[in-house]
Amino acid sequence: MRMLTILAVLTVATLLHGAENITPSQPKDWSFGGGLKLTAQDGNIIAVGGTGLFLSQKSLTIDPAAHYRIAGSFRSGGSANIRFYFGATCLDAQRKPILPSQFLAVPGSDTVLTADCLPTDWQLSVKDASRWKSGKLYKVAFETDPSGKFADLPNDKLAVAAVTEVSKEDGKYTVKLENASGKFYPAGTHVRQHQDGPNHLYVAAWKEATPQWQEFSAEISGMSLEKLSTTQWRPGTKLARLCIIANSTGLPDAILEMRDISLTRIDD
Repeated sequence: MRMLTILAVLTVATLLHGAENITPSQPKDWSFGGGLKLTAQDGNIIAVGGTGLFLSQKSLTIDPAAHYRIAGSFRSGGSANIRFYFGATCLDAQRKPILPSQFLAVPGSDTVLTADCLPTDWQLSVKDASRWKSGKLYKVAFETDPSGKFADLPNDKLAVAAVTEVSKEDGKYTVKLENASGKFYPAGTHVRQHQDGPNHLYVAAWKEATPQWQEFSAEISGMSLEKLSTTQWRPGTKLARLCIIANSTGLPDAILEMRDISLTRIDD
Protein backbone atom coordinates (compact mmCIF):
# COMPACT_ATOMS: atom_id res chain seq x y z
CA MET A 1 0.00 0.00 0.00
CA ARG A 2 2.84 2.39 0.88
CA MET A 3 4.50 1.73 -2.48
CA LEU A 4 1.23 2.40 -4.33
CA THR A 5 0.86 5.69 -2.46
CA ILE A 6 4.39 6.77 -3.42
CA LEU A 7 3.78 5.87 -7.06
CA ALA A 8 0.53 7.84 -7.04
CA VAL A 9 2.30 10.90 -5.62
CA LEU A 10 5.06 10.65 -8.23
CA THR A 11 2.47 10.33 -11.01
CA VAL A 12 0.61 13.45 -9.83
CA ALA A 13 3.91 15.35 -9.55
CA THR A 14 4.83 14.40 -13.10
CA LEU A 15 1.45 15.57 -14.41
CA LEU A 16 1.70 18.87 -12.53
CA HIS A 17 5.31 19.73 -13.33
CA GLY A 18 5.89 17.82 -16.57
CA ALA A 19 8.94 15.89 -17.68
CA GLU A 20 12.43 17.25 -17.11
CA ASN A 21 13.42 16.81 -20.75
CA ILE A 22 12.17 16.28 -24.29
CA THR A 23 14.13 13.88 -26.52
CA PRO A 24 12.14 13.28 -29.73
CA SER A 25 14.10 10.50 -31.45
CA GLN A 26 11.40 9.03 -33.73
CA PRO A 27 9.17 10.54 -36.44
CA LYS A 28 6.11 9.85 -34.26
CA ASP A 29 7.56 12.24 -31.67
CA TRP A 30 7.03 15.18 -34.04
CA SER A 31 3.98 17.03 -35.33
CA PHE A 32 4.27 18.06 -38.99
CA GLY A 33 2.20 18.93 -42.02
CA GLY A 34 1.73 17.35 -45.43
CA GLY A 35 4.69 19.16 -46.98
CA LEU A 36 7.14 17.13 -44.90
CA LYS A 37 8.16 13.48 -44.66
CA LEU A 38 10.08 12.22 -41.63
CA THR A 39 11.80 8.82 -41.87
CA ALA A 40 13.64 6.88 -39.16
CA GLN A 41 17.16 5.69 -40.00
CA ASP A 42 19.78 3.67 -38.15
CA GLY A 43 21.56 5.34 -35.24
CA ASN A 44 18.48 7.30 -34.07
CA ILE A 45 18.77 9.52 -37.12
CA ILE A 46 15.65 11.13 -38.60
CA ALA A 47 15.72 12.11 -42.28
CA VAL A 48 13.48 15.04 -43.18
CA GLY A 49 12.28 15.53 -46.74
CA GLY A 50 10.39 18.57 -47.94
CA THR A 51 10.10 22.11 -46.63
CA GLY A 52 8.28 23.39 -43.57
CA LEU A 53 7.89 23.67 -39.82
CA PHE A 54 7.59 20.75 -37.42
CA LEU A 55 7.19 20.73 -33.62
CA SER A 56 7.82 18.20 -30.88
CA GLN A 57 4.65 16.43 -29.80
CA LYS A 58 5.58 16.91 -26.15
CA SER A 59 6.07 20.20 -24.34
CA LEU A 60 8.26 20.95 -21.34
CA THR A 61 7.02 22.88 -18.31
CA ILE A 62 9.21 25.97 -17.91
CA ASP A 63 10.40 27.50 -14.66
CA PRO A 64 12.10 30.81 -15.56
CA ALA A 65 14.40 30.49 -12.51
CA ALA A 66 15.76 27.17 -13.77
CA HIS A 67 18.39 26.51 -16.45
CA TYR A 68 17.73 24.58 -19.65
CA ARG A 69 19.83 23.31 -22.53
CA ILE A 70 18.56 22.91 -26.07
CA ALA A 71 20.76 20.90 -28.41
CA GLY A 72 20.75 18.97 -31.66
CA SER A 73 23.01 17.74 -34.45
CA PHE A 74 22.27 18.24 -38.15
CA ARG A 75 23.73 17.40 -41.53
CA SER A 76 22.70 17.40 -45.18
CA GLY A 77 21.69 14.02 -46.56
CA GLY A 78 23.16 14.95 -49.94
CA SER A 79 25.99 17.01 -51.39
CA ALA A 80 24.20 20.37 -51.21
CA ASN A 81 24.09 22.48 -48.05
CA ILE A 82 20.61 22.98 -46.60
CA ARG A 83 19.32 26.03 -44.74
CA PHE A 84 17.32 25.38 -41.56
CA TYR A 85 16.11 26.87 -38.28
CA PHE A 86 16.22 25.14 -34.88
CA GLY A 87 14.84 26.32 -31.55
CA ALA A 88 11.80 26.35 -29.28
CA THR A 89 8.25 27.63 -29.38
CA CYS A 90 7.24 29.51 -26.22
CA LEU A 91 3.69 28.85 -24.99
CA ASP A 92 1.52 30.54 -22.38
CA ALA A 93 -0.61 28.78 -19.76
CA GLN A 94 -3.33 28.16 -22.40
CA ARG A 95 -0.69 26.60 -24.70
CA LYS A 96 -0.92 29.53 -27.11
CA PRO A 97 2.28 30.68 -28.85
CA ILE A 98 3.81 33.88 -27.47
CA LEU A 99 4.55 36.10 -30.47
CA PRO A 100 6.98 39.05 -30.68
CA SER A 101 4.13 41.49 -31.32
CA GLN A 102 2.86 40.66 -27.82
CA PHE A 103 6.03 41.79 -26.02
CA LEU A 104 8.61 43.41 -28.33
CA ALA A 105 8.13 47.02 -27.24
CA VAL A 106 9.41 50.01 -29.20
CA PRO A 107 11.51 51.96 -26.64
CA GLY A 108 9.93 55.19 -25.45
CA SER A 109 6.59 54.56 -27.17
CA ASP A 110 4.37 54.47 -24.06
CA THR A 111 1.56 57.01 -24.30
CA VAL A 112 -2.25 57.34 -24.01
CA LEU A 113 -5.20 57.67 -26.38
CA THR A 114 -6.50 61.24 -26.61
CA ALA A 115 -9.74 60.11 -28.28
CA ASP A 116 -11.83 56.96 -28.22
CA CYS A 117 -10.66 54.12 -30.46
CA LEU A 118 -13.54 52.45 -32.31
CA PRO A 119 -13.38 49.06 -34.08
CA THR A 120 -14.03 50.82 -37.40
CA ASP A 121 -11.32 53.47 -36.97
CA TRP A 122 -8.41 53.49 -39.40
CA GLN A 123 -6.47 55.98 -37.31
CA LEU A 124 -5.79 56.70 -33.63
CA SER A 125 -5.16 59.92 -31.72
CA VAL A 126 -2.41 59.65 -29.10
CA LYS A 127 -0.66 62.09 -26.78
CA ASP A 128 2.91 61.41 -27.91
CA ALA A 129 3.99 59.32 -30.90
CA SER A 130 7.41 60.92 -31.31
CA ARG A 131 9.13 57.51 -30.91
CA TRP A 132 6.62 55.58 -33.00
CA LYS A 133 7.50 54.00 -36.35
CA SER A 134 5.53 52.98 -39.43
CA GLY A 135 5.64 49.73 -41.38
CA LYS A 136 4.06 46.28 -41.52
CA LEU A 137 6.06 45.11 -38.49
CA TYR A 138 4.65 47.75 -36.14
CA LYS A 139 1.47 47.21 -34.12
CA VAL A 140 -0.50 49.04 -31.41
CA ALA A 141 -0.90 47.40 -27.99
CA PHE A 142 -3.69 48.54 -25.64
CA GLU A 143 -4.05 48.55 -21.84
CA THR A 144 -0.30 48.67 -21.35
CA ASP A 145 1.60 49.14 -18.10
CA PRO A 146 2.89 52.75 -17.94
CA SER A 147 5.22 52.09 -14.97
CA GLY A 148 8.10 50.87 -17.11
CA LYS A 149 7.94 47.42 -15.48
CA PHE A 150 6.08 45.91 -18.49
CA ALA A 151 3.65 44.04 -16.22
CA ASP A 152 1.19 43.72 -19.12
CA LEU A 153 3.49 41.45 -21.14
CA PRO A 154 2.72 39.34 -23.00
CA ASN A 155 -0.04 41.62 -24.24
CA ASP A 156 -2.42 40.21 -26.86
CA LYS A 157 -4.68 43.28 -26.87
CA LEU A 158 -3.40 44.43 -30.25
CA ALA A 159 -4.95 46.41 -33.06
CA VAL A 160 -5.68 44.12 -35.97
CA ALA A 161 -3.86 46.36 -38.46
CA ALA A 162 -0.26 47.54 -38.69
CA VAL A 163 0.83 51.20 -38.53
CA THR A 164 1.23 52.84 -41.94
CA GLU A 165 1.91 56.47 -40.98
CA VAL A 166 2.68 58.61 -37.94
CA SER A 167 2.06 62.35 -38.22
CA LYS A 168 1.90 65.49 -36.06
CA GLU A 169 -0.24 68.52 -36.81
CA ASP A 170 -0.93 71.45 -34.50
CA GLY A 171 0.80 69.54 -31.71
CA LYS A 172 -1.49 66.51 -32.05
CA TYR A 173 -0.29 63.05 -33.09
CA THR A 174 -2.21 60.78 -35.45
CA VAL A 175 -1.37 57.13 -36.03
CA LYS A 176 -2.80 55.72 -39.27
CA LEU A 177 -3.47 51.99 -39.70
CA GLU A 178 -3.54 49.81 -42.81
CA ASN A 179 -7.04 48.65 -41.85
CA ALA A 180 -9.68 49.14 -39.18
CA SER A 181 -8.39 48.72 -35.62
CA GLY A 182 -10.95 46.06 -34.69
CA LYS A 183 -10.87 47.28 -31.06
CA PHE A 184 -12.76 49.62 -28.77
CA TYR A 185 -10.88 51.51 -26.07
CA PRO A 186 -11.80 54.86 -24.49
CA ALA A 187 -9.67 58.00 -24.42
CA GLY A 188 -7.09 57.81 -21.67
CA THR A 189 -6.26 54.14 -22.31
CA HIS A 190 -2.53 53.47 -22.07
CA VAL A 191 -1.01 52.27 -25.33
CA ARG A 192 2.41 51.30 -26.61
CA GLN A 193 3.89 50.40 -29.97
CA HIS A 194 5.09 46.83 -30.43
CA GLN A 195 7.15 45.28 -33.20
CA ASP A 196 6.72 41.92 -34.89
CA GLY A 197 9.58 39.47 -35.38
CA PRO A 198 10.48 35.75 -35.44
CA ASN A 199 7.69 33.52 -34.15
CA HIS A 200 10.11 31.19 -32.37
CA LEU A 201 13.15 31.35 -30.09
CA TYR A 202 15.95 30.17 -32.39
CA VAL A 203 19.21 28.56 -31.28
CA ALA A 204 20.18 28.22 -34.93
CA ALA A 205 18.63 30.64 -37.41
CA TRP A 206 19.25 30.45 -41.15
CA LYS A 207 22.09 27.99 -40.55
CA GLU A 208 23.58 25.68 -43.19
CA ALA A 209 23.59 21.94 -42.70
CA THR A 210 26.63 20.54 -44.52
CA PRO A 211 27.38 16.86 -45.29
CA GLN A 212 29.26 16.74 -41.94
CA TRP A 213 27.48 16.56 -38.58
CA GLN A 214 27.33 19.85 -36.67
CA GLU A 215 25.94 20.33 -33.17
CA PHE A 216 23.98 23.47 -32.30
CA SER A 217 23.19 24.23 -28.67
CA ALA A 218 22.43 26.99 -26.18
CA GLU A 219 21.52 27.40 -22.54
CA ILE A 220 18.31 29.26 -21.70
CA SER A 221 17.35 30.75 -18.35
CA GLY A 222 15.46 33.73 -17.00
CA MET A 223 12.90 35.77 -18.87
CA SER A 224 13.42 38.65 -21.27
CA LEU A 225 10.68 41.26 -20.96
CA GLU A 226 10.46 43.71 -23.83
CA LYS A 227 13.36 42.42 -25.98
CA LEU A 228 14.09 39.45 -28.22
CA SER A 229 16.55 36.95 -26.78
CA THR A 230 17.97 33.57 -27.77
CA THR A 231 19.13 32.79 -24.20
CA GLN A 232 16.04 33.85 -22.20
CA TRP A 233 12.40 32.77 -22.38
CA ARG A 234 9.71 35.11 -23.63
CA PRO A 235 7.50 36.83 -21.02
CA GLY A 236 4.67 34.61 -19.86
CA THR A 237 6.33 31.36 -21.00
CA LYS A 238 4.86 28.37 -19.15
CA LEU A 239 5.65 25.62 -21.66
CA ALA A 240 8.03 25.08 -24.56
CA ARG A 241 8.11 22.79 -27.59
CA LEU A 242 11.07 22.08 -29.83
CA CYS A 243 10.69 23.46 -33.35
CA ILE A 244 12.58 23.05 -36.62
CA ILE A 245 12.09 24.61 -40.05
CA ALA A 246 13.62 22.28 -42.64
CA ASN A 247 15.02 23.31 -46.03
CA SER A 248 13.90 26.91 -45.69
CA THR A 249 15.07 27.83 -49.21
CA GLY A 250 13.00 25.07 -50.81
CA LEU A 251 15.78 23.12 -52.53
CA PRO A 252 14.24 20.28 -54.56
CA ASP A 253 14.97 16.75 -53.24
CA ALA A 254 16.84 18.13 -50.21
CA ILE A 255 17.13 15.86 -47.16
CA LEU A 256 17.93 17.25 -43.71
CA GLU A 257 19.23 14.64 -41.26
CA MET A 258 19.12 15.17 -37.50
CA ARG A 259 19.91 13.32 -34.29
CA ASP A 260 20.26 13.85 -30.51
CA ILE A 261 17.60 16.58 -30.42
CA SER A 262 16.75 17.58 -26.85
CA LEU A 263 15.43 20.22 -24.48
CA THR A 264 16.63 19.46 -20.94
CA ARG A 265 16.46 21.05 -17.52
CA ILE A 266 20.06 21.04 -16.30
CA ASP A 267 20.17 22.74 -12.89
CA ASP A 268 18.90 19.87 -10.72
